[in-house]
Amino acid sequence: MGLRRAIDRAGARLLRRLPDGVLAKLAGRPVVVDGRTLDPHVQLSIRAYRVMRRPPLESLSPEGARAEYLRSLDLMAPDPLKLAAVEDTVAAGVPVRIYTPRDLPRPAGLLVYLHGGGGVIGDLDASDPPCRILAEAGRVKVISVEYRMGPEHPFPAALDDAQAVYRWAVDNAEVLGSRPDRVGIGGDSYGGTLSALVAQAALTGEVPSPALALLFYPATDFTRVGGSRDTFAQGFLLDRTLMDWFADLCFRDPSDKAGASPLLAATVAGLCPTALYTAGFDPLRDEGDEYAARLAREGVAVTHASYSGLVHGYISFTAVVPAAHAAVLDAAAAVRRHLSC
Repeated sequence: MGLRRAIDRAGARLLRRLPDGVLAKLAGRPVVVDGRTLDPHVQLSIRAYRVMRRPPLESLSPEGARAEYLRSLDLMAPDPLKLAAVEDTVAAGVPVRIYTPRDLPRPAGLLVYLHGGGGVIGDLDASDPPCRILAEAGRVKVISVEYRMGPEHPFPAALDDAQAVYRWAVDNAEVLGSRPDRVGIGGDSYGGTLSALVAQAALTGEVPSPALALLFYPATDFTRVGGSRDTFAQGFLLDRTLMDWFADLCFRDPSDKAGASPLLAATVAGLCPTALYTAGFDPLRDEGDEYAARLAREGVAVTHASYSGLVHGYISFTAVVPAAHAAVLDAAAAVRRHLSC
């Protein structure tokens, strides 16, 4: 680890341990929108990120944006949680990373995990910290997927990869120390979108039904305008300009957006149990909340929580935002409930 990186990471971790009075002073006047107050740890983290003057991702090439995204995540990443095994391999022709927690019983649940990044950025390293937490706290084996992304491979390439790895996990569940009926699908942001689409594919018999769909702040309607997409169009990390850039590179044609939108499905009745988590200061908040409400209306078993003070991407902030760490542990508890053998 370079000296500058070590200093930056140490500084980020100090934010978590600041006394409340110091934290409030450094964060500035509380940010209140729609009756929700931004978590002061998040507020200070955003201020610190602005001081660093990092280039906007949308100003870079896709390759440059991927590298910059990893650099920004590294500042907030916790020290790697020690597990029994972490293995990089290939499943159904797709690169994956398999996380096995310590003292895992056999059989145990499996969670196929799809990283976020708008269908353009993100990889196995980007999702490494939350996957470790979900594996250890959820008491499951996690299979993280490095699916193909735009612009090199526009939608539905990512969905094809997600379904292929999920089928592989079900077909090989016993070899992996699990059972076919205890395999879940999950992801954050665009990975949450893909996870919802994989779950919906089970309604037509394209894949076996998952034991759980775990969705962190998913995009559920790519055709949407207004609402929280306008309220949080700028200033809270994920903004409209970046979302538009993602969409331009992820979709070959704007007409593909409807087919990638879980909320626009003809029906969701009969879907697997779903745990869906949204953030109060997120452009995607409304559509995530609406998808959870629709699932409930159509008889799907839903666990839904909205963390009012957090922002999009909070699962990557567990080292610096205590509320984010607690939120990921909440999700891990749902994983444990649904996937335990």
